Amino acid sequence: MIPTADAARFGDPGLDADHRRHASLLNRIEEALLDGDDIEGRRLVQSLLASLQRHFRAKERALRQQDIPHLRDHARNHEAALLMLEDVDRRLAQGGVGAALSRLEDVTTFYVDVLVEHDAVMAAPAEAAEYYAY
Repeated sequence: MIPTADAARFGDPGLDADHRRHASLLNRIEEALLDGDDIEGRRLVQSLLASLQRHFRAKERALRQQDIPHLRDHARNHEAALLMLEDVDRRLAQGGVGAALSRLEDVTTFYVDVLVEHDAVMAAPAEAAEYYAY
């Protein structure tokens, strides 16, 4: 489970609200899967996918306008998150609640450790340059 406060660290009210909503959906998906409710799980996964797609498009558009460095790396992380979540949906469609739950753990970890962290770093361009230096 993701504490929703951990998902709201960007400092932008709109992005922070999106992050709280995404964290809440991830938590609700986990609850549904733990209850064995694959139908509700899929409904929530598809809702989260749609919300993330809108969020990522808007964010990438804003970052392009601000000429933020390392946008390509950030966009690749967005794509990876969507692919992982689509895999959860595929596993649920095939009747694998256990396999979907296992993959959801990967999604949740990635969401907190990579996506939310990247948003916080992107809020401070000097930190972003250091963060992406490799």
